[in-house]
Amino acid sequence: SVIAVDLYNKKVHIESGANTKRPVGGLAKIATALVTLDWSDTTKVGLNVLATVTPADLQVGGANELGLQPGDQVTLRDLIYASMMTGDAAAANALAEFVGNDVLMRRSKRGNPFSEFVSQMNKLAGREGCTHTRFTNAHGLDFGGSATFSSAADMARLTLYALSRAPFRFYTNQKTREIGVIRGGQRLSLQLHNTNALLGVGTIDGVKTGNSPQSGGCVIITEERPGTVMK
Repeated sequence: SVIAVDLYNKKVHIESGANTKRPVGGLAKIATALVTLDWSDTTKVGLNVLATVTPADLQVGGANELGLQPGDQVTLRDLIYASMMTGDAAAANALAEFVGNDVLMRRSKRGNPFSEFVSQMNKLAGREGCTHTRFTNAHGLDFGGSATFSSAADMARLTLYALSRAPFRFYTNQKTREIGVIRGGQRLSLQLHNTNALLGVGTIDGVKTGNSPQSGGCVIITEERPGTVMK
């Protein structure tokens, strides 16, 4: 499936199978980042707060590029960077657990923080008109026998919303970034390397790659083009 959309006037220039439901792998982390950013805006909780990694965050077969361990502390901001730049599944889970727990607490509810977070992802998708999308986890990988699915058109809708959020671009347009992990009271500096090999080719400045056994290779890219005037 493929779709090409103009950010400014929402015009679709190219599409093929754009409304076909397909597994999308790690592209789901776009919704993970957006739910976290929206939560931060709503609660006024800054992204510099520390989340503590739990064993549950690591119980997934996806990438743990940071080599996170139970008890590690990482800021929400750096977890977003790790999720978006390297596709780190453990980082995405840590975001989901932290934000999900906070939402449950504020609503005086009991429940599973991961399920609550995924519910917020699906509410976001519904709000943006994504009618062919269902998120089942924060990382997007084929886990637990239930794959996340979406469509090219729906992922474009989420990306258009993401790009309307000024902070979002910072998490996707850098080739490398140094982040910190506090382990045993000591701060470790770790280097992230963006998995988007197209970043910087021409004027490409984002957004996200995804890959799982069911989805195969997926990519969403953005590129600034000079304006044209039709005569």
